[in-house]
Amino acid sequence: MLFGCVPIAWIVGHQGLSAPGTLVVEFRQSAARFQRWAYIGWITVKNTPVPVLLLAAIGLWRGRLNDSRLRMMAVFLGIFLLAILFSAHGEAPDPERYVTSREAVLPIAATMLLVALGLEHVRPRWGFALAILGFCWCLLDAHRVLRRDTADPHIQLSYQLAQYLDQNLGPGERALIVAKPVTPDMYQAYFDRIRHQQGQAGVEHAFQLMAGINASPLDCWRTIVHSSLGPARFSCTDREAAPWVAVWSDSGGASPEDGTLRAMLRSGSLIVRVYRRAGIPAGP
Repeated sequence: MLFGCVPIAWIVGHQGLSAPGTLVVEFRQSAARFQRWAYIGWITVKNTPVPVLLLAAIGLWRGRLNDSRLRMMAVFLGIFLLAILFSAHGEAPDPERYVTSREAVLPIAATMLLVALGLEHVRPRWGFALAILGFCWCLLDAHRVLRRDTADPHIQLSYQLAQYLDQNLGPGERALIVAKPVTPDMYQAYFDRIRHQQGQAGVEHAFQLMAGINASPLDCWRTIVHSSLGPARFSCTDREAAPWVAVWSDSGGASPEDGTLRAMLRSGSLIVRVYRRAGIPAGP
């Protein structure tokens, strides 16, 4: 009653699991969706340190079937694995076989419960040693993941551009960032699925929802997040007269004719050219 009342109120209020124009559940008959289980299992094992997996295996091996904690976990995981087959939010490159890796947080949480059970059956000294080893392993693995993810040229250039603008924009000056736009064509497959379940009315609702959100380019928002100047000092979509203009090489945008090239930032094959335009007021 405590945790179910809010989801029930949501379903009743929206007359379904989600508002019109959005999609949550699909009842497709595809055997390929069972591969989602293997994918989530692989993500769980890949992102859990070996000492933690060892303790979890001990907890599963020594645990008793009449243990209410094990039964609760088994029921929870069973419901989760069944529900994931009907999730409408598959991931590229194959939405039928893959879902977002964030879904593995639930099996990982179950693994940690098994770790607690495993610690009950090992000597305190060994349990403490395995816990310390697992902690150090997590730190090293987190460092590896951060290095991998921040190696993306778009992320590196967003940070470089933010640092450059922070150092060079004068008081009150604004910057226009010309980056690869977000277009409805990127969501065509999603619109097709909405049309299949909800008809043309659902597609119209989906377009209305998209029109009501800020669909500025991702590289522009990344730059704003990394900058200390604040969103008011940047423009992502307006072609207004700004003293500074940053043009991403994959945006398809043209360089300002009245601008002077002040910097060229590069990461891999991706380039951002920063121009300073003369005669443009700084603004309020």
